[in-house]
Amino acid sequence: MPEVYLAQAPLYRGTVLAMPSEIEAEGSMGEIAAERIAWRRAGSLPQTFRHQDTILLLSDLALALARLRARLPADLPLRAAEAWLDQQVHGWRDHLPLRFSVGALEALIRPALQTVRGEALRAAGPLCRRELRRRADGTGWAAYVVVSSGAQLPARFLPGVETTLRSASWCSAAITGHQPPS
Repeated sequence: MPEVYLAQAPLYRGTVLAMPSEIEAEGSMGEIAAERIAWRRAGSLPQTFRHQDTILLLSDLALALARLRARLPADLPLRAAEAWLDQQVHGWRDHLPLRFSVGALEALIRPALQTVRGEALRAAGPLCRRELRRRADGTGWAAYVVVSSGAQLPARFLPGVETTLRSASWCSAAITGHQPPS
């Protein structure tokens, strides 16, 4: 995955920044869960990035960031994380699976180190996304809106949709006019 995407594009950056908190939330199972988390997070990335090599790279990077964050003292001010690592962990940047430019360190690694441990970034992924799916009868494509799990969409985003609908799949069906798959 090109460094410029990781550092600048909000979708890619958000994917990387959210993963260490999710790994931390898994507790002692974080190491095992990292690849699963990466696969789930990669679901919002373009198809070209949804392959084993990218998943392993994302999970390795997120694990390295989570390990570095675990070394930080609990009472350390968030803004002091990088300086503390510079003083206390010789060559800590070498623990990252990629070598980053100064710009990428500032845009990606520094914010990851300064996030409160265990606090997931809510804005890391899209609330919903558009998808084209092959029609069951094979006659073409149908447009769908896929609402992310746990997303809370304001009613004004869903004109014409019954406000009592709670299920994302039924909400998607109401938007597209198609029944959700069972």
